[in-house]
Amino acid sequence: MKATSDVIDLKKKKIAIIGSGISGAANAYFLRQTFSNNVELVMFEKSDKIGGRLATFEFNERLYELGGSVLHPSNKYMSEFIDKLELQKKEKEKSTKEALGFFDSKGLILKTTGKFYGLVDKINFIKHFGFIQLFKFKSWLRSFIRDFSNIYSLQDKGFVFTNLDEFLTKLNPELNKIAQKSLQRTLREQKFNDRIINELASIACLTNYGQSILIDGFVGSVSLAGLIDELWSVKTGNRSVAEKLIEKADVQLHLNTSVKGIYKDPTDQEKNIILFETEEKTEITDNSFDYVIIAFPLYKDVFNDQFKIEFEVENLINLEMQITNTYIIFGEQILFPEMASNKRINLHSTDPSLPYRSICVQLPCDYCDNKDKDLYMNCTKKLYKIFSEQILDESDFDKIFEQGYKIVQKIPWRAYPKYTENPEKKVIPQVVLDQARSRVYYSNCMEWSSSCMEICCISARNVANMIAIKEKVKIKPFFNKSKEKINVHFVCKLSSIIFLAAFLYSSYFKI
Repeated sequence: MKATSDVIDLKKKKIAIIGSGISGAANAYFLRQTFSNNVELVMFEKSDKIGGRLATFEFNERLYELGGSVLHPSNKYMSEFIDKLELQKKEKEKSTKEALGFFDSKGLILKTTGKFYGLVDKINFIKHFGFIQLFKFKSWLRSFIRDFSNIYSLQDKGFVFTNLDEFLTKLNPELNKIAQKSLQRTLREQKFNDRIINELASIACLTNYGQSILIDGFVGSVSLAGLIDELWSVKTGNRSVAEKLIEKADVQLHLNTSVKGIYKDPTDQEKNIILFETEEKTEITDNSFDYVIIAFPLYKDVFNDQFKIEFEVENLINLEMQITNTYIIFGEQILFPEMASNKRINLHSTDPSLPYRSICVQLPCDYCDNKDKDLYMNCTKKLYKIFSEQILDESDFDKIFEQGYKIVQKIPWRAYPKYTENPEKKVIPQVVLDQARSRVYYSNCMEWSSSCMEICCISARNVANMIAIKEKVKIKPFFNKSKEKINVHFVCKLSSIIFLAAFLYSSYFKI
């Protein structure tokens, strides 16, 4: 379906957005872009700050990522937001400054040193995983990313989806097939070897989602995509994207406000009632909302006496969020003393039975290679982030760090959904929670297919398109239609090939 006309009813529509994370912020931005001044946006946030799971912390007067930390180069919405909001990307760290280690219950499986500009590390990787296997793995993931990226042009043309099947089938029916089986099975059917599956794929799933390769093939492939490209983040912290989007969208923002209930107005079928409690503990009932967008995860612990929703949520009440314990530690790593202490150490587990998923040195959001070239390099004590499914205590930390370490932060996150180990029985919530009226939308439903910032933006655009179609409002393109920037690396490679071909041709014919 597509909307082709401008606003028919110039009366402002009033839309409630519950949640101020990247999902709520993107919803607000897309709705403002679509409806211009013909919409009143009201946002409710139960905490005292914007951003949701996009959180940061301070250490030595520098800002570090605590929540959603990295983005993929193919994430076009987040990339476009950076340009439109005039934000900057964090400077990349040189790979030669990193010491990477893969480990299991027996010890280190593979490590890098960064010596000889990383050439030795590349040779060791090829020997360990196999050249053909690595090449095939990268090609397979490139194909997945290309298919996934079809969503951007489709949404600019007005495409909407009401469930995961419609979303994936439109991109490529093969994506829907891999969503019905485990990542492990998906990779085995592609004839990848055990090291690719049990090491590389396992690391990606454990680090990104704290779960094993038994999660479904679609969410697993999303987690794998970061293995073949340089990831990025925002110089002022990823949370600043949500802050700027909300600012641009000109919303009425209510912080420290808890929504207690969402109901149909019995006197007006086109209106919704929201019951909320203010910072002063005053309960208010507002029945003036044309639409309600739920922009935070709904799962079984949410549905209690403190939150009621009148609509179709039967398939949501048994869903669970994965708890990931995040620890920020400043200290000297001794778990694997053979790792180069003059590098920034990043350790990743391949074994889901171990208590920690990753132990990685952290760099500040505003990292600058010139200014910070020696930061956490030629020193024993470094700032680490640890992900663990379990709650760690001093006995665990004593195994990892030399005495004298400092616990800077410890936070148990409900960071992402708990994905089922039987994909055929998984439940993906619907976008529309009131099918008869189509006035209550669950924007975060797509997190149950794969949880990341970009999926939240895609879901938000989908909801904005759905409301535009219902209100007969023209959908405006989000992406710049001007000629795309030339890829300098591609031009250089092409020039080299042409030069080499010309040289061989002239040599052969002795011109």
